[in-house]
Amino acid sequence: MTKIITLFIAALITGCTSYTPYEKQIPSLNKTHKEPVYFSVLDQRERIQKKRKPNSFIGVYRVSFGIPVSKTIKDITDPKDPRKNDTLAEFIQARVVDGIKNAGGEFKVRDLNRYPDTDFIKKDMKDGNVNKWVIMKIKEWYFSTDMHFNTSFNFDSDVEVLVYNSDAKVIFQEVFKNRDIIDENSDRHNDILRAYKSKLQEIFNSIEI
Repeated sequence: MTKIITLFIAALITGCTSYTPYEKQIPSLNKTHKEPVYFSVLDQRERIQKKRKPNSFIGVYRVSFGIPVSKTIKDITDPKDPRKNDTLAEFIQARVVDGIKNAGGEFKVRDLNRYPDTDFIKKDMKDGNVNKWVIMKIKEWYFSTDMHFNTSFNFDSDVEVLVYNSDAKVIFQEVFKNRDIIDENSDRHNDILRAYKSKLQEIFNSIEI
């Protein structure tokens, strides 16, 4: 009986939790272009490269006595969403691709395991019939939030974006590094999603393709 009551309460709590719909997580972008562009996200976070954390890791909730509890993409995603098990790279790729699509452009996802050399870039772009390649390198993407006392939390990001032409020449390069202080407006997971959308808008409305 106790187990049934516990499961019932858990179901009630889950049912009362609201999640920002995917469509409202898509960044509003103003960059349009006539031809398809390759798009890659490389997760180069040190804690991921050294396998200290999974590639879906995004930050920590600090609970009783400030003990950090690791959180992943799954923890901020609607349990019914088939994308709940995405890596951080997949999470970002999906939203940027849809943001560009809504703006009238097209980003074609090109998955990479490592940073490509010049010869690879030239050949791959030729084979894919594209003239531009946007590569986003993530050095940091991390939030830390106290679940008891604070009404805001930190979101640290360190991202480099490079755009290559068909000759494998860098035609745009910029680093976006900052600590944002995010005010609480709703459930914590939705505040995190709001911060991610804002950051992607900041980055991709600044690049030159």
